[in-house]
Amino acid sequence: MLLSLVVVAHRHQAWIRPFLTSVLEQAPSSDVEVLVVDDASPDHTPGIVAEVASGDPRVRLHRQGTRAGSSSSWRTGLELTTGEYVWFLEPIDLLLPAGVRQVLAQLAEQPDVLLVPGVELDLFGGRRAAGTPGAAPVLRDRVLRRGHLETIPPPHGGAFGRVPWATAALARATSVRQVTVPVWAHRRLPAEVRRQWLDDSAWDVFDAYEEAFDELAAHDGSSAQAADLAAAMVADQRAALDTQPAEERARFIGRIAADIAAHGTGEAEQAGVVARLERRALSTGDLRDLTLAGRIRSIRNSIRPGLRSVPRSPAAVRGRIRERRYAAMRRGPLDPRLVVYSAYWGTAFSCNPRAIYLAMRELRPDLHAVWVVKPGSEGVMPDGLDVVVEGTTAYYRVMAQATYFVNNVNFANDVVKRPGQIHLQTHHGTPLKTMGLDLVNAAHSSLGLNFRRLMKRVQRWDYSISANEFTTEIWERVYPSGTYESLETGYPRNDELARATDADRARIRADLDLDHDARVLLYTPTHREYTKQYVPLLDPVELAESLGPAWTILMRSHYFYRDATTGSHPRVVDVANHPSIEELSIASDVLVTDYSSLMFDFAVLDRPIVIYAPDWDEYRTQRGTYFDLMAEPPGAIATTQDELARLLIDGRHDDQASTAARTAFRARFAALEDGHAARRVVERVWPATH
Repeated sequence: MLLSLVVVAHRHQAWIRPFLTSVLEQAPSSDVEVLVVDDASPDHTPGIVAEVASGDPRVRLHRQGTRAGSSSSWRTGLELTTGEYVWFLEPIDLLLPAGVRQVLAQLAEQPDVLLVPGVELDLFGGRRAAGTPGAAPVLRDRVLRRGHLETIPPPHGGAFGRVPWATAALARATSVRQVTVPVWAHRRLPAEVRRQWLDDSAWDVFDAYEEAFDELAAHDGSSAQAADLAAAMVADQRAALDTQPAEERARFIGRIAADIAAHGTGEAEQAGVVARLERRALSTGDLRDLTLAGRIRSIRNSIRPGLRSVPRSPAAVRGRIRERRYAAMRRGPLDPRLVVYSAYWGTAFSCNPRAIYLAMRELRPDLHAVWVVKPGSEGVMPDGLDVVVEGTTAYYRVMAQATYFVNNVNFANDVVKRPGQIHLQTHHGTPLKTMGLDLVNAAHSSLGLNFRRLMKRVQRWDYSISANEFTTEIWERVYPSGTYESLETGYPRNDELARATDADRARIRADLDLDHDARVLLYTPTHREYTKQYVPLLDPVELAESLGPAWTILMRSHYFYRDATTGSHPRVVDVANHPSIEELSIASDVLVTDYSSLMFDFAVLDRPIVIYAPDWDEYRTQRGTYFDLMAEPPGAIATTQDELARLLIDGRHDDQASTAARTAFRARFAALEDGHAARRVVERVWPATH
């Protein structure tokens, strides 16, 4: 074995699969092995790695029963691999195309250290060269000969153990080569995300850099290397200072000042008042300068929005007055009993928020709920609900005073989350199509979605509901904030499906004026962002004629296309405006859809699902998907309307093959749907008081 890749993972369920995919797509099976050392992850990380490893002998998983920390796990990885060279990477890294080939080609020269450049990726598609002067010593940018590593004291402590180890590996090398093109990418994630992976004390940063400077001194390191190490030291210590409690900050900054006196800062004098104050604070150990720098920065940030948007029009003046009133309202106390609900941008009383509201009303009747609606949508709310219209004074008062917020999309951008307020993001579907930050480079640009604003909204979340393991993995990666807890409970809205009875089916059919014995087909085409208007791909009237009098079609247009016409036919019922997709599902015998997330919900009923996919290749290319629906469908597949009609008539939609596909689909996506998801959510967010 020529090259062993060692990855230490802890709570990396959102990132480990893309990393492994980036390696396995290019690594030759005879020369490369990948060992993932799972450092006692409490999430699905080891299960994901085991799944990948079961289909590829290049990947192995080593599980540690208790958390050992990064340095200990690196040593374990070194012991359990056999490659002549070892490359330590992180689960949030990616290997760039042809990266492995570039590395293997250079290893033929047998260097002690092969330097491998890379790039850093930000959340919004930006990239920059990594490893700039003053960057902290890392392991990902150097491939190390095993025999050379055995001459170096092994790392100890936590993640900061990489600093002296990486420094020593380069300082002691007798032969060094370098790849000339970037071969890896490292994701720059919010500090809150990275904090959950920390496995050392912030105080370890001092010993780590002292050992690194000792290595440079013992092996004739250059003044340029010492300056780079000093700059990295100050950056790491400054970041660590922010994690310290108030009572430790003075002692911590005193240690920083001592290190700067011994080794310098590695940088020229900083420009700007704030930067100079911060550097002076670190050099002198005086927290007062640091506090003053923070106050100046805060004042500047509060002034700049006003300078950018001087109100000129009457509407702008009214907006500024509204902002000030809202700010004043936020100075009052929070109401610990007040819960704000909204669904589909304030246009519906439905989906997960509705199911959670009903469960909360039963389990916590002491709480008071208020629903937010868009102007003109008041009529969608049932009688008896407390409602506020978005944009009104009453709305802002509620948003300022409530303690809890529940929504299946995001609240408006101007909502300010106060300390003590709790946001529950319920989402509204299991994702087949790409979502969140995966849309940054989408061909259709997601209709101009502002991703920076999106991430500010995500920062408000405290809980994020997931229907299954598959969804949890995706949500945490495409909405990476580190501020929320994933509630893998199943979808509350599906409780109604899990508990549905024959009596419910008969009642709903009677309400819809459907024959008790009719064969009811529910058709739900999804939205295509890359088309300017609704383009029907199926003629429901023609399909009704093909199927014959035994069938009735319920036509449910996507909510973006509520005004789309379906034609006129006695056995085609337009249910676009029916308030409950759950009731429509219970009333139906078969679901026909293209790529709607309803397929994941309908699977709870264990009834036939047919995928009608005349434009799968275009949809997958233009929109992007998380798995190949044609390879893993919930049932039969049709790509033309004639084919759809034939398989419904001859029964292939419910034959043995379709049933087997549906069973596998349900096991993957609907295993948690037992009728009690809403209760689980309520008990977690609003535990019973005693």
